Amino acid sequence: FLLRYLHHTYEGEMAPEGLSPMPLIGFGTFRLKGEAVKQPIRDAISTGYRHIDTAAIYRNEREIGLVLQEVYNEPSSIVSRSSLWITSKRARRRRLRR
Repeated sequence: FLLRYLHHTYEGEMAPEGLSPMPLIGFGTFRLKGEAVKQPIRDAISTGYRHIDTAAIYRNEREIGLVLQEVYNEPSSIVSRSSLWITSKRARRRRLRR
């Protein structure tokens, strides 16, 4: 059931030239840290996910970037950077009291 929807995209949205439209469903990475990031990201991509979601506050963006670089560089990889959407969120900065 889920696999049917992994490649559905936002209707009416135009992707920049050379990029795939953003899929509706993304693979969330909350609570994945360090080495625990690698295999779930690989599994998500091999399952068909093309949207990986992270956030600065998760503190796993570096590890996600490293595993994606490994995936892109694999000789048998059918996934390129232009076929994936990586979304992140920036934490709000707290105002310092004066």
